Amino acid sequence: MPSLYWGPLAINALLFSLLGTVIAAYFGVRVIVARRQRTPTDGLMPPLWIFAMAALCAVLVTLSHVLDRDVAAWILPWAAPSGSAAMAASILFAERLFGEGILSRRGRKALVLALTLFVAGEVAIAAARTIHLSQGAVYFRDAWLRTAFVTGFVVAPAFCLINLRRALGPEGWRRIGPLLLNPFRPLTDYPGASAARGIFYFSLMPVALALVLLARSTGILGWSVAETILSWLVLLVFSGFVWTFLSYLPERSGTTTKIAAMVLVAFLMIVSALSWLVAPAILDGFRDRGAPYAGQAYRFAPAPDGGYDITTIEAQRVVPLLHRPGPETEPVALPFDLPFLGQNHRSLYVRDTGLVGLGAFPRLEDIQFRYGPEAAIFVLAARLAPPQAPSADSGVFVDALPGRVVISWARMTIEGAPDQRYDAQLTLYPDGTLDIAFFEIPLHPRANLYRPDDVAMLVGLTPGSRHGTVLEGALAGRHLPPGTGAVDDRRPAFYKAMNAAFGPMAAFLLLAVPGLLVLFSLLVQLSVQRPLAALAMGVERFRKGHLGTPIPVYAQDEIGALARAFNEVAAERERLLQSLEAEVERRSAEAVELSARNARLEERADLGRELHDAVSQSLFAASLIADSLPRLQQNDPAKAAEAGRQVAALNRAALAETRNLLMHLRSQEMLSQPFGTLLRGVAEEMARSYGLQVTVSVDSDAQLPGEVQYAFFRVAHAALTNVARHAGTDRAEASFDAVDGQAMLTVTDAGAGFDPDAVPPGHFGLAIMRERLDKLGGMLEVETAPGRGCRITAIWFSDDNGDGDSGDAG
Repeated sequence: MPSLYWGPLAINALLFSLLGTVIAAYFGVRVIVARRQRTPTDGLMPPLWIFAMAALCAVLVTLSHVLDRDVAAWILPWAAPSGSAAMAASILFAERLFGEGILSRRGRKALVLALTLFVAGEVAIAAARTIHLSQGAVYFRDAWLRTAFVTGFVVAPAFCLINLRRALGPEGWRRIGPLLLNPFRPLTDYPGASAARGIFYFSLMPVALALVLLARSTGILGWSVAETILSWLVLLVFSGFVWTFLSYLPERSGTTTKIAAMVLVAFLMIVSALSWLVAPAILDGFRDRGAPYAGQAYRFAPAPDGGYDITTIEAQRVVPLLHRPGPETEPVALPFDLPFLGQNHRSLYVRDTGLVGLGAFPRLEDIQFRYGPEAAIFVLAARLAPPQAPSADSGVFVDALPGRVVISWARMTIEGAPDQRYDAQLTLYPDGTLDIAFFEIPLHPRANLYRPDDVAMLVGLTPGSRHGTVLEGALAGRHLPPGTGAVDDRRPAFYKAMNAAFGPMAAFLLLAVPGLLVLFSLLVQLSVQRPLAALAMGVERFRKGHLGTPIPVYAQDEIGALARAFNEVAAERERLLQSLEAEVERRSAEAVELSARNARLEERADLGRELHDAVSQSLFAASLIADSLPRLQQNDPAKAAEAGRQVAALNRAALAETRNLLMHLRSQEMLSQPFGTLLRGVAEEMARSYGLQVTVSVDSDAQLPGEVQYAFFRVAHAALTNVARHAGTDRAEASFDAVDGQAMLTVTDAGAGFDPDAVPPGHFGLAIMRERLDKLGGMLEVETAPGRGCRITAIWFSDDNGDGDSGDAG
């Protein structure tokens, strides 16, 4: 037999293997990247496990189709455990679709335990099949064991329905029906509902697979059409799940990944369809020129060494066809001891399949592995059935004649191919001679594309794999050593014909799928990702206000058109921005000019306040005395002379105060020393100029911020000047205290006092003091009444402790 057998079944299994491997590798890479970045992988592990196990199952099935039958028999049992693991993972994934499980903690533990037992049971079954295989017997899973798979196919959609109901809110069950009947209705208002609905649809695919299998078994669909649909459905299940997962679930992926997946699936679907379309043509053209033909017979004659000599003789029909055997499982007694490969047999088992077992019931399944564990004779070895119109001379007959036993398979046909008719006989002689004769065989036997072992392709005998070996090849002219069997297996010719067509297709797939992914990645990188990355970078620059760098246009396509349009918008925005900047610059210049003008006005106001505090009062007093000079000159020249001297003194004082103002006005020396020192200096000045004795008390001295220090200095100077001129007393008190961004100045006298609500017009001292402190965010408190003296308190808090200002003097 050839080392590899590539047919349509193997090709489609390879398609599933490649697709599952690519998807599992994709999720595996995502898991590795997520772990390196220390991000959660909860959303990636379920699909990784599902597709890894599904890919492993598909690989094992592919190997069971491709490899030698004796090797494939060891592999096939282990496909079911991997498939069951994939189904268990899909159930757990559906139960916890959105992170929050449907079941309670105890219920989830029970589900995990049940699925673990299910997978462990499949592993145990595979191990048991492997043990039986080591003894030469081939066993397949019983039909009832498929119940667990059927249950799993029901549980997963049920979990998806429950998740869909939860995603739709309190009235989810009422909304489910219309949403399922309209799969294209968007569910943007219900997060997660689209994912649950999509996965529900694809979880129903196994039901569609079952319906297709039923249609094939009933003849509604032919094998070729049915197998094509089945292959496409499996591909759709894989691709649909991936698309749903990448599109809707929290772990999203880029459009490039989705496009690549869909291109790969489309490519594999085309290859799948081609494999099923090409296969019938190969079957019609297959001719096995070495196969047995009508009128041919083989004689196995005992040799002196205890073996057999095989020759060809003319086929001679034995006509009786009188006795039909009982049930196949019951042995047929022989009228003599039949020596066969070193053993004597008194009974045998006759099968409708053209098999005769010696010592054990022969099964078609067993002969696929080393031609079976027990001794058997292969006459036709195919799934035979009586003709659709049975007659007395059709069917299986066992006739004991004098000196021989004749077993006839008369006018039998292949199941599902009534035009393929076979007529053969096996004659047994007491000395161990065997004759296998063919009276009717199709001129061109048509091999079964889907079940090649169902067609009559084996002729010969075997001692059983437990008792001896079997030689393969042509039978005529061969000598068999003792205990050795010989089989003319015509399957290799069919496999070679299939291999010649599908072997290159398999090689093409193995090279094309990675190549397609690489080429598609490069194409997408050059034509999609690079332009989109440039466009995204341009948008980011636009967002940050960098409009001068245009987006490169790589191609004259939709992305290029979008880049050009964006460049035009950016250019227009830049022109608008430049015009706005020019207008802002013009307006800023106007604002600067206005600010300078306001600053000059403010300086004038400040100078006015300073002049009021320091000079205006002296000049006002001098003007009053000067107004009375003419009257005094007429009435009392001596008083007039005294008044003149007072005017001169007041003018000299105003001049001194003006000089003093110019010298102290915001001088750096004033702003660079503690305020207590300044306050003592003001007290000394009041004593020299007005004879006012000021008691200074400084509890905690500090150097205040420039503006604050200057304001407090002017308040202290103005308040003490008012005391000296208006209070009618020669004594006053001034206290200062400053801690942690706070300052308080108090000027107190026991003079005449005044009514703060009845300040005469033209007296702006208090208003100027209050204005100074308001500008700094401070406050001025005045406590006075006629005859009760006066207390003026200036308070300031910095921005860190209150609402005041801490700016420096400008």
